[in-house]
Amino acid sequence: MPRMSISSTYQRMIGVNNAVHWDKLVWNRLSIPKHIMICWLAMHQRMRTSDLLVKLGVLEENKCMLCADGMESHNHLFFQCSYSSKCLELVKVWLHLSSAQDLLQRQWYFLQKSRRTGLQKKFIAAIFSGLIYSIWWARNEAAWNKFFGGLRLCSNE
Repeated sequence: MPRMSISSTYQRMIGVNNAVHWDKLVWNRLSIPKHIMICWLAMHQRMRTSDLLVKLGVLEENKCMLCADGMESHNHLFFQCSYSSKCLELVKVWLHLSSAQDLLQRQWYFLQKSRRTGLQKKFIAAIFSGLIYSIWWARNEAAWNKFFGGLRLCSNE
């Protein structure tokens, strides 16, 4: 009879998990806790976007609340939507970044692989977390309060 142990039973219960490259950047001390949680949910694609709310029967139509051009999903909301891509471009200009990626996971991957110091990476990661939180906040304002202030929500213009 094979020996049973708690650790082997636990490993069987949770299954095989792929290693992620963004965990140390998301969970850093420079980020605000509510930004960290929203960013973590976004990285795991657990946000309640319109496509999921339609499946749950909460909403009837699946359209982006920010640009009204496409169907809202995680990939669209973070950073294929015209609003969120403009916000990302403003942040990239401010930080002097040149990455041309338009997917959230790829942004974190290229930040992790960049030739920057650990503090610089954490600083940029904190700003990205704030950006993700701000986009999610703007989306919720547009969806539930029927208010959308355009790009002034993510810039000083």
